[in-house]
Amino acid sequence: MNTKKKFLKRFSIKKISILTDKATILLTINKYSFIIDKLFNKLILKKILEQAFNINIQKINTMRLIKKKTYKNTLYKKIIITIKKNENINLFSKLKK
Repeated sequence: MNTKKKFLKRFSIKKISILTDKATILLTINKYSFIIDKLFNKLILKKILEQAFNINIQKINTMRLIKKKTYKNTLYKKIIITIKKNENINLFSKLKK
């Protein structure tokens, strides 16, 4: 299995969309938030998300989540992606209205 398929498989398992109050406010300005595995970088994420959702990403912000006392390292990253105004992700199209 090549590395691209491994990343796609791992992304599909670990991807969680965030639907908090702040995240729903970000939906109005075309910013979407996800929790992903910590091994991804911005370049890989951009390729995966553009292929998976058929969108053009303008910007990606990443941040590590606060680590718990039981873990030595953080396990996940939080990402916020910004897309163009005329595009949307089908997962969130009902919430955006």
